[in-house]
Amino acid sequence: MKTIKNLDLQKERVIKIQTDVDHNILRVTNQSHNSRYSWFMTDDNGDVSLSGNVVEKDITISLENLSQGVYHFRAQGEKIELQVGLAS
Repeated sequence: MKTIKNLDLQKERVIKIQTDVDHNILRVTNQSHNSRYSWFMTDDNGDVSLSGNVVEKDITISLENLSQGVYHFRAQGEKIELQVGLAS
């Protein structure tokens, strides 16, 4: 019989992403040993709306200049979908 190992997925994630829709920002915390990475945000059509290179452990990304709609944030293999300017 095989033993199944329980994984704590939060510990396995490279970055932690928190959205703050009240202030139109993303907070990103790098939990990896690699301090440099690139990130980008695409709109629903796949066009890059924002991007950057990170050397800090924690960053805050302003979403204020984005048009209303659905976006995808990607960094270090992580991906989240978020709505900007839309009522929840």
